[in-house]
Amino acid sequence: MLSSAVLRPCRAEEQEIARQRSVLAPEAVEQRRQAFQGKVIDLQKRIQERSQSLEKMLNSVRDQVTLQVVEILKGLAQERGFNIVLDRAQVQIFIGENIDITAEVLKRLDQRLPSVKVALPFRNHRRSADRREPHSLHWQ
Repeated sequence: MLSSAVLRPCRAEEQEIARQRSVLAPEAVEQRRQAFQGKVIDLQKRIQERSQSLEKMLNSVRDQVTLQVVEILKGLAQERGFNIVLDRAQVQIFIGENIDITAEVLKRLDQRLPSVKVALPFRNHRRSADRREPHSLHWQ
């Protein structure tokens, strides 16, 4: 979702062009409208690029966590002698409390991966690329 800080100037510019329609020559209005349309297209491209960057970051974090969960599951399988792990969200069967390993997996994941470092592709759209700062995502 776009912030009001981004939308407010766009709306104001659009309204100003509409107001000037009766005062300016049609060519001038068309020129301003085209310039405004160019800004809108540029903004849409930036939004799409940021969305793709965030998606890549999310996938990276998900991959890091998944890798650790798989290793934990392998260890639990060896310790407890089971051959299969079912995802509770995808299987509609009753599972007894002594079979559910979710709590143990989460406990071990917290020990093994207490936080995940995330370098956001942008922190503030006004900062240049060389001033980007990493963010940490901490699992609770």
